[in-house]
Amino acid sequence: MFRAILKEPEVSFDTGRVIARHEIVGGNYREWYADQNLYKEYELDLKQYRNPRSKDANSYFHVLCRKIADRIGISSAEVKNKMISRYGQYEIIDGSIDYWIVRDEVDVTKYEDIHLQPTSQTQVLNGKLYRVYARMRGVGLKHDKAYDTKEMSILIDGTISEAKEIGLTEAEIMSTKEKNILREVYGID
Repeated sequence: MFRAILKEPEVSFDTGRVIARHEIVGGNYREWYADQNLYKEYELDLKQYRNPRSKDANSYFHVLCRKIADRIGISSAEVKNKMISRYGQYEIIDGSIDYWIVRDEVDVTKYEDIHLQPTSQTQVLNGKLYRVYARMRGVGLKHDKAYDTKEMSILIDGTISEAKEIGLTEAEIMSTKEKNILREVYGID
């Protein structure tokens, strides 16, 4: 994979087609290019590059969820699911939010690696009530679509506000080291 800055396109006088131009700014483009056939068509998927979040931010989010869980007496998985449901990012597949249908009596907040945001939509199938959920992206480093710096900032900021609402003190919410990391990397005080 490589990163590039888009440049002003040109139009071919011979074909009338647009010729895209880009300046490679990082990655292994030469190695990739050497293995390509110039006369085949390729599909390009362009998306804006964002700095990846730090491992410290991921760890801090999980520690903060444990502190909230201890204070209100539920599992850290439940807290993590609630925070991701409120402040996280949707799982997008082929340009659309991924929806799941789950029996309504199932408590989806107890699952460690599945993060679902409930909707108001329900349906009855075979005499049982089912709810429609939007699937949320997880925050573990093993996830394919890791949160970038901005997305992680939103998640942590929301989680901090929830921690304050339940009465956790500043000292309980974050150490001096965590505070410095959040201020420098994410602009969170």
